[in-house]
Amino acid sequence: MGAEQQSNLKAARGLLSQEISKGPQGEEVGRDLFGVYDVLSANKQLLRGLTDPGRGAEARAGLAAKVFAGKVCPTAAHVIELMARQHWGHPEELTSTVRELGMDAYVLAEDYEGLPELSQQLVDAYALIAGNRDLRIELSDIGQGDPRERAELAERIFEGHVSPIATKLIKRAAHDVRYGHLVQLLRRMAARASDMNGRMLVVCTTAKPLTKAQATRMASLAERKWGRPVDLAQIVNPDLVGGFRLDSGQEAIDTSIRSDIRLARLALTK
Repeated sequence: MGAEQQSNLKAARGLLSQEISKGPQGEEVGRDLFGVYDVLSANKQLLRGLTDPGRGAEARAGLAAKVFAGKVCPTAAHVIELMARQHWGHPEELTSTVRELGMDAYVLAEDYEGLPELSQQLVDAYALIAGNRDLRIELSDIGQGDPRERAELAERIFEGHVSPIATKLIKRAAHDVRYGHLVQLLRRMAARASDMNGRMLVVCTTAKPLTKAQATRMASLAERKWGRPVDLAQIVNPDLVGGFRLDSGQEAIDTSIRSDIRLARLALTK
């Protein structure tokens, strides 16, 4: 995500959190923003109209109001009008930002006491799907189902095991995934929930499952490394052979034997 898109997202997040705190339910806002995402994904002409730099900012905001006012809740309408006033390097940046805001709204729908549980549930769901190839394929667009069928399958798998908000977000990931990137989308959702809870998502990959004591030590190591409380997502990958890999999304610690083998092979080719 480029600096301009990040700036636009930050401004919209500020408006979103302010308006949701004033009363509108985050779940309603999230549902409507995801609905806007669906509309923009299917209507490229409208997307171009909302991001056309040749049109004035107010003209773009007026188009957003004409299309969405009265069809989505006031908060969602305000957010879309704000984003229509902003400059976008590429139309698809607006679409992906709307989806990010839909995720945010659902997380904001969870009360403060429930946020840590929601965050951990999304982390665990990410880890489960990332570590299970068959399940990953079934819930992804590289499987056989259409978006609606994938979302329904995700609901059957997770409903009753995680909170209603977590279920809706996992369903949404299965519905929206493109090009088989389900794991990446789930990781973004989990990382955002962790961040909104004042924590940081760190992925720990090992050749064998960690014991509880080992997981605690890994979390402590990650917290010392990155200076923040962490939510640890545990993924088992036998190809590592031994050692571990801690990945924050921007930086990693890799002590795996597979990494050592790769470095040795690289040295031999020089």
